[in-house]
Amino acid sequence: MGVLRRYCPDGVVAVQSLEAADSDAGWDGSVPAGPVTVRGYLPVDDQTDLRRRQIEVALWHLAQIAPGKLVGPTYQQLREEDWANAWKRHYRPQRIGRRLLLGPTWEEFSSGPDDVVVRLDPGNAFGTGLHPTTRLALQLLEGTSLTGVRLLDVGTGSGVLAIAGAFLGAREVLALDTNTDAVRVTEENARVNGQDERIRAREGSLDLLRLEPEPQFEVVVANVVAKVLTQLAPDLAAAVAPGGELLLSGVIEPAELELMLTFATYGFLPVERQAEGDWRALRLRREA
Repeated sequence: MGVLRRYCPDGVVAVQSLEAADSDAGWDGSVPAGPVTVRGYLPVDDQTDLRRRQIEVALWHLAQIAPGKLVGPTYQQLREEDWANAWKRHYRPQRIGRRLLLGPTWEEFSSGPDDVVVRLDPGNAFGTGLHPTTRLALQLLEGTSLTGVRLLDVGTGSGVLAIAGAFLGAREVLALDTNTDAVRVTEENARVNGQDERIRAREGSLDLLRLEPEPQFEVVVANVVAKVLTQLAPDLAAAVAPGGELLLSGVIEPAELELMLTFATYGFLPVERQAEGDWRALRLRREA
C-alpha cells in the first residue's frame, strides 16, 4: 500500500475476499479468505504514463523482497465517483480474534453480547482491518491487559487499533500518523464509535512525544513495515514505560529475528508471536 499511496493521491485500499464463517463459529458473519488485492485511484493527466512506469518499477523491486507472490499491476478505467464508493461493496463485517468484530459504518450487522464492535469508514482507505498485519496487531491487542493503561498507536491509519484499544479498556490513547487525512479519518471514526474523549489523534511521528507531559506509555503498538520499525527502534523503545509492552506488526518472516535482536539491545524480551502466512507480529516486554 505504501508504494501506491505515493502515486495515488485519491486513496488506496487493501481488499480481500470473504467467505461465510464456519457454522461452529457461532455467528453469521464472514471471515477473510484468499489473496489480498491492493487498489488505488490513479488520476488521468499528463503525468499518468510517468506514474504508471514508476509504480511498475517500484513493484518490481518490492517483489524481490516481498513474501508470497506479488501479481500485477493491472489497470481499469473508472469514473472518479465509482472509485469513491465501489470498493465498499467488498467491505463486510469480519471477526478477528475471540471478541473483536469489525464492520463498516454504513451497514447494519448482528453481533453477540460479548463482542467488541468497531465500526469504520476508512475515508481515503487508510485501513479496514482486512490486511493480515492489522489482524495480527488486533489479536495482540486483544490479548493485552489494557484496562486503565495509556496506549500509543504509531501509524494509526484509520484508527482501527486505537479504537479497539479504547474499547478494550485503555483510559487514554494517543494515535500518531504522518498523513493529514489519516488523522482526520481517525478522529471521525473515534467519534462514530463514541471513543473521541479517550483518543487523541495527532499528525507527526514519535518526535511529538517530547511535547507530552507523560512521554511514556504502558503499551505501544506499531503496525508499519519492518524497515521502519528498525529505524524507529530507539524512539519506540523510549516511548515504552519500564515493564511495559511493545506490539509490533508489519514484519515479514525473514526480518523477524533481526528485529527481535534490535529491540533486545534496548532491554526488550519477546513474550508472544502471532503469524499469518509470511507475516509476523511480536509482543515484546521491556525490562522493569
